[in-house]
Amino acid sequence: MTLIALAPRLPGLRRLIRIGYGKWRISHKFIGIFFIMGTAHMLLVDTLIRTSPVLFSTLLVAIATGIASYLYAELIAPLTRRRSSYRVLNVNRLNAKVAEVVLQPMRKRLSYRAGQFLFIRFKGDKALAEPHPFTISSSPGERDLRLTIGKAGDFTSYLYERLQAGTVAIAEGGYGSLDYRQGGEEQIWIAGGIGVTPFISWIRDMSGQAGPDRRIDFYYSARTREEALFVDEILAVESRSGRFRAHIFYTSLEGRFTVEDVLRTTTGKLARKHVYMCGPETMLAAFRVEFRKRGVPRSAIHDERFVFR
Repeated sequence: MTLIALAPRLPGLRRLIRIGYGKWRISHKFIGIFFIMGTAHMLLVDTLIRTSPVLFSTLLVAIATGIASYLYAELIAPLTRRRSSYRVLNVNRLNAKVAEVVLQPMRKRLSYRAGQFLFIRFKGDKALAEPHPFTISSSPGERDLRLTIGKAGDFTSYLYERLQAGTVAIAEGGYGSLDYRQGGEEQIWIAGGIGVTPFISWIRDMSGQAGPDRRIDFYYSARTREEALFVDEILAVESRSGRFRAHIFYTSLEGRFTVEDVLRTTTGKLARKHVYMCGPETMLAAFRVEFRKRGVPRSAIHDERFVFR
């Protein structure tokens, strides 16, 4: 298993050992079996564990929890997951890197909250048949489901180029706990690139309202104007609400977006704000450190990470 993990990253070996995502995913289904075999071996061989009642009892609880979790994940969870069938209505290429996939429910709609993500797979194409996670960019009140997907790897690039209207999809969700409604009165939202999607879902969920019921500074960082998504929708919320302020940064023109940009433009005490972030991990890591240095409690910093390709 170590060789399988390292082979794609080592020159020479990557040409001899190649494993697709589907086979890699199947291999993980056997981890629980190895865990059970390993614990059985340990209990039979290691006499020290059996002679220490506290250690032995703790270990038994850990083993029982691990085995129960594995059996639940493989045997019970697949029967209880919330799934719905959709048909691809449109694939809108928003720019050279991002597509908005509009899906029409075939029967019942998926139940989700604004800002959550789902797992989706597309039938009829082997390359798109494995479930992948994407944040939902539509509002729960909309009939159709919308996903905004950027080209970041093999799967997403293939989807951008090949996905066609009429394809049947199976969606599972919603998952995730990123929810600004659980936060305080004063908030900062930070989006980087394709990480704008949960915030767009929140903004669309406000449709028909005068605006959000919290004071929000929304910072959206994109490399260029062409790569910025849904700017008109963001500015429309700002125009009708005095409690929502939008700050759009184009890093190719203004340089790297930093916490200093936030401090220069936000109002009120930073330590009292709840921060919601979504974007590249390197960006989120830097902002987490800087916000903590400036007194924002760890419990008030919430993020969603885009690392799946």
